[in-house]
Amino acid sequence: MIEPLDQEYIPKKATEYQTLIKLIKMTVGSGIFAFPYAYLKIGLYFGVILQILVNMFYFMDSLDQQQKFVNSCHKPTSISEWIDKHYGSKSYLALFVNISSVVLIYGCVVSYFIVFINTICTALDADNTNAKLFIGLCLFILHYFNQFNEKMDKLIPIMTLSVYLVYLSLFYFIALAFYIDEWNAITMDPPKMMIAFGIMMFSYDCNGSISEIRQEMKNQSKFESILLASMLIETILYVAFGIMCALTFGENTEGLILENFQNVQSNQLISSFTSTIIIVYSSTLVVNSLGMNIPGFRIIKLQFDLKEEYQSIPTFTFFIFFELITAILFPNFALVLSLLGCMATVSLGFVFPFILSVTIKNDRYKIENYAILFFGIFGGVAGLISCF
Repeated sequence: MIEPLDQEYIPKKATEYQTLIKLIKMTVGSGIFAFPYAYLKIGLYFGVILQILVNMFYFMDSLDQQQKFVNSCHKPTSISEWIDKHYGSKSYLALFVNISSVVLIYGCVVSYFIVFINTICTALDADNTNAKLFIGLCLFILHYFNQFNEKMDKLIPIMTLSVYLVYLSLFYFIALAFYIDEWNAITMDPPKMMIAFGIMMFSYDCNGSISEIRQEMKNQSKFESILLASMLIETILYVAFGIMCALTFGENTEGLILENFQNVQSNQLISSFTSTIIIVYSSTLVVNSLGMNIPGFRIIKLQFDLKEEYQSIPTFTFFIFFELITAILFPNFALVLSLLGCMATVSLGFVFPFILSVTIKNDRYKIENYAILFFGIFGGVAGLISCF
């Protein structure tokens, strides 16, 4: 069991229910719209088995990390802070952690761009290169000027809205799948089946916020059971949505399931509501991307000591430019998430925490640490092979 911390400066006001909701909100996001594609590739039975394994190892890993943080220092912390403390902020290990963090942020923003560009092009029936380039140009201008914006708190209400829209979309599309009432057989694609691993790994990732959420609890001794409950609920949502939509669209399931629902032929009311909810949601992701880029910029600025504007502005401009180019050239939403999960999420969630364990004498020979590392590396390598 994770022992509670005693930090006076952290407000301990959250109940068990509030903590449960926070954990679910921090985890379930746009990644859920790639799960039908994941189940299409891995099949239903193996998909459920892999989902349970990812859930189990992520739960073990999260608890292990939190216990290490509790034993090491009495303040909110993360893998990055731990590495900085024990190895130094200029060490090669700190560099690799920062690179993984930037890659994760980069990929998240790219995935948001893909959702927005693909759904808008589908809605306008203009799925061509010129349309994508025009939308990309608009996004580039928006992000370029946003780097000078110092009042990011104004974006928080819209970013919060996107969280609630995920759940509205989730249950609406499950209901719409029942309404469509077309069930198709799906068969496992062995060469591509481990694409599902990266998608699942990415979708459970919230280690960067777990410490803060735990330390806001009134009764931290119950955090372990609350974390387990949240991950079980997330797994049920992922499995239900993934299987339902995969069976509905069968072999035609897209990497971004929203595109399938946009093309559903139905009555005018349903079609209009479906298009509205998808466009509004994808638009909120543009705002999310504005907020997501800020920590990425901060890491780059600190890592490369970019103190002057003439150094930082061109760097951030190129960063935004390559995010958009990647989104336009590689529009497969599910594939991008899988690559992120196999590389950045495995590194930050499983590999670096293992290195953290090696620095702790009492944890150096714990068998579960090696099991977590093996699961992450084996799944990550298999997933990368499946992506190419």
